[in-house]
Amino acid sequence: MYRLYDDAGSLLYIGASHNPEQRWRDHRKEKLWRARMASMTVEWYSDRAAAESAEKEAIATEEPEYNVRETPKFAEACRSANATRRESIGQQMRTAETNANARRRRWLAWRFKVPADLVTAGVGVVWLLDASCRPGAPLVCPGGSTVVVKRSTGGGCSRRGAIGLLGDRSVRPAH
Repeated sequence: MYRLYDDAGSLLYIGASHNPEQRWRDHRKEKLWRARMASMTVEWYSDRAAAESAEKEAIATEEPEYNVRETPKFAEACRSANATRRESIGQQMRTAETNANARRRRWLAWRFKVPADLVTAGVGVVWLLDASCRPGAPLVCPGGSTVVVKRSTGGGCSRRGAIGLLGDRSVRPAH
């Protein structure tokens, strides 16, 4: 079990860990109150259960400033808030991915001068062209739009070097 103190000797936090030095480093990186951390004391116990029991008792009697998570009064509220936060972060990540895909689709449509409705979010091999396709050659897209190939991957366009532009729709040379 370890205790963290500030410069004035005020108790900031009590925790239990098999590696208190690592927890010190973690707290120095993660906690908003890290600038106040000045010292640490460590007490060793025979096993994890004994350390956790001593930790709970010490938190209840010594009332460290930043141990609200272990206080029964707040424990359920914190678990609920953390679950809500995890759901919110997941939704934010999905939204960001959707927005990034939309921006990528708009850029690809602009860059390759194709109608935006042809561009999909799919990534991978998508221009299914034969080896006779050369840079500057016009292509016919689904719906009759024409695209000019800006560059080749070597011996013409190939599945291997194609960019993720038109999903699984086929594009054929116009000639």
